[in-house]
Amino acid sequence: MTPVRHSVSAHQVIVKFIHMRNNVFQAPGRTPAGEVSMSIAEFRLSAADLAPYGRGLQRPECVWIDRDGVWTSDARGGVCRVHGDREPQVLGTGIADPNGFSRRPDGRFVVAGLSDGRIHEIEPDGRTRVLLESIDGVPLGTVNYACADGPGRIWASVMTRSLPWMSAMQSRKADGYIIRIDAENASAQIVADGLDLTNEVKVSPDGRYLYAVETLGSRVVRFAIRPDGSLGAKETVGPDSLGPGALPDGITFDPAGNIWVTMISHNAVHVIDRDGAAHVVYSDANPAAVQAMARAVERRTGTLENLLACNEVAGPLRLPTSLAFGGPDGPDGLHRLGRPHASHHVSGAGGTVADSFNHELVNDASRTASRADRAAGRRPTIAPARPRSRLQGRARCGPSVKCKAPAAVHRR
Repeated sequence: MTPVRHSVSAHQVIVKFIHMRNNVFQAPGRTPAGEVSMSIAEFRLSAADLAPYGRGLQRPECVWIDRDGVWTSDARGGVCRVHGDREPQVLGTGIADPNGFSRRPDGRFVVAGLSDGRIHEIEPDGRTRVLLESIDGVPLGTVNYACADGPGRIWASVMTRSLPWMSAMQSRKADGYIIRIDAENASAQIVADGLDLTNEVKVSPDGRYLYAVETLGSRVVRFAIRPDGSLGAKETVGPDSLGPGALPDGITFDPAGNIWVTMISHNAVHVIDRDGAAHVVYSDANPAAVQAMARAVERRTGTLENLLACNEVAGPLRLPTSLAFGGPDGPDGLHRLGRPHASHHVSGAGGTVADSFNHELVNDASRTASRADRAAGRRPTIAPARPRSRLQGRARCGPSVKCKAPAAVHRR
């Protein structure tokens, strides 16, 4: 989700999973001798495994990692590259509450403006322009995330047709939707509708599915991407509900098809495995606040105060909104991932958290191949993450290897 966008605090940082309990998770054929086997269901993090990263950030709602480094959205009107030892420099101008963003292969960023209801593009030199602000003359509403899908397509999520979005907490009408923007013919159209506070949307690594978070629906869903760019029927991925008071926000994939989810109301990170089972990797929930949130969601009486109460915990991860994989070894889409980063910020008026995964860097080649397969009538060689399929996953851990992110291995 993307809560409170008001005042800014010096406590806004990215949280880096630094130790990962000294476990390394790798794919078949990459297991050093003497390592201990661990399933993705057993993997856990504690507060001791987390550390802040970056300084001087303002509302880092979304985090993105590529060869140029770690990037986050920034309330000063654009995105910024995050450094561990110095202040960031903002790229872009004029975006009101930059929210979810991603990067095209040519280096341009596409960014959702949460408070201005627009989708923006930032050039590598910082020039910023509006890509879309209405469809058929109707304002978009509260835009949450812009997902670049190769050089010519963007998928964008709209939380609600209302602006600001908080009114959706008190309405039983699910009016979130997803837009497809095609650069070739400069067209934009609504391809999915009736979603319950649409949050992050991501294309599966093989390009066959569009995954989306329904925050007030407390679930992750997906749509098959048809050859003409339309979407198939909505399918629930994993549990029908991730739990009472659970508000999922950001998602990303690991190479084995597990889905990592930031749970803003629980101050948590969950994983949905290929069998559709949900596992808690880290959680620091305020039980009373979560119960109050559950009642508010059920009755549709939610307020900003309900969300802020969830922030009243002692741990380092508060109101997380985004997750990305990367690290000093670089992402490897087939065998391993580096350190995941979750962004959070805590401000006097509220807090947020976000998600991002560099599909272009890690999986663009496999996705392009999959599209070619589909065009030729062949079955893609890399299978997508499924709502429910068999998991025979084993992840590897070794005491001498430092900080690799989990990637379960699956057998069909």
